[in-house]
Amino acid sequence: MEGYEGATAYAIANAMGFTPDMVDWVENTSFSLAFAPGPKLFDFHMAQVSIRPKRALNVDFSDPYFEANQAIIAMTPNPITGAQNINDLKGYKLGAQISTTSFDFIDQVIQPSVEPAVYPNNTAAREALQNGQIDGLVVDLGTAFYMRDAQLEDFDTPDPEATIVGQFSVEAQADPVGAVLQKNSPLTPCVNQAIAQIKADGTLQAIYDAWIQSGQDIPVLQ
Repeated sequence: MEGYEGATAYAIANAMGFTPDMVDWVENTSFSLAFAPGPKLFDFHMAQVSIRPKRALNVDFSDPYFEANQAIIAMTPNPITGAQNINDLKGYKLGAQISTTSFDFIDQVIQPSVEPAVYPNNTAAREALQNGQIDGLVVDLGTAFYMRDAQLEDFDTPDPEATIVGQFSVEAQADPVGAVLQKNSPLTPCVNQAIAQIKADGTLQAIYDAWIQSGQDIPVLQ
């Protein structure tokens, strides 16, 4: 029951009448396969999957349980850490995971002059960042915090290994996140009702307060 989505999954299950011992977990599917056509091994899948009309052709999405915003992280030192707006990012080599709103954000909003790099998953993208193959990696803000504070931190040195260069306003690209279900799943309205319930009774807000950093100390790049 730890982490924002883990805790939210259990809260949704509880609102649907399932106790924690009745919840089963299956191995996480590849990100792009979660919303690909075909049968699913899960009843509902939560991995910060943004609700997009093209994806919704193949699967059901629940109502949003989170509104994500994108951010850019870089290794230090790198001149990109001095960027103050989106225009300052255009000349750098950027990267993101394939089939994500992060890559869409690079392509459609930042529109860099240097061809961006695309990776099969965030692990490969993070390794490319560490190896200096890209200057900046675009991910959602929550992932940026986790990468900076857990995956890229070298506790043997006093200086941070990575810096969150900035975050982007939700208005720059609306990014509502929902649970993924089998297309026309009979559970979809049940999950929606559960999400509405945990929003109304304050459960979802309490989970957010416990697990999500506000990011107010991270500058917004306009």
